[in-house]
Amino acid sequence: MRLIPALAAILLTGFVAASAMAMSNQQTTPGPSDSDVKARIDEANTAIAGQKYDAAIEILRPVVDASPDNADAHNLLGYSYRKLKDWTRAERSYSRALSIDPKHLGALEYFGELYLETDRPREAEALLARLREACPKGCEELAALEAAFARSGRPLSGQSSAADGTAAPRQRW
Repeated sequence: MRLIPALAAILLTGFVAASAMAMSNQQTTPGPSDSDVKARIDEANTAIAGQKYDAAIEILRPVVDASPDNADAHNLLGYSYRKLKDWTRAERSYSRALSIDPKHLGALEYFGELYLETDRPREAEALLARLREACPKGCEELAALEAAFARSGRPLSGQSSAADGTAAPRQRW
């Protein structure tokens, strides 16, 4: 009878060893490094600066596939889609950016601009309110969305942004 527990122990040890060996043989592909992602985002910013939105999209798609939680990449992808008037994909990209970072200033601004461009001022106003909350002393994104409201001819409710120079500088895309 002692043979059965000993045999079970040998089989269990063999199974554990085989499992460990199989796991160690699996190839894992590491994701892109932070510096690779930053380089690709910089490349996309350059394309956007040159109004090459299709090129920016081609650069950013693999970035969001490899780094799905990168709010900046989703925001820039949304911006590029919006500039090409691909409203559905732009909205999806901005929504994803804001699900990752609900206070992403760029996504709040650009999503608000999308809403204005697609005649949804109430939704744009809600994002403007979120920007006002995120930027109590004003910021460039808040000023830009307020300016987009002014260009649209839609009245603004509530307070305006600070014009005291406290807004943080950023790229305009």
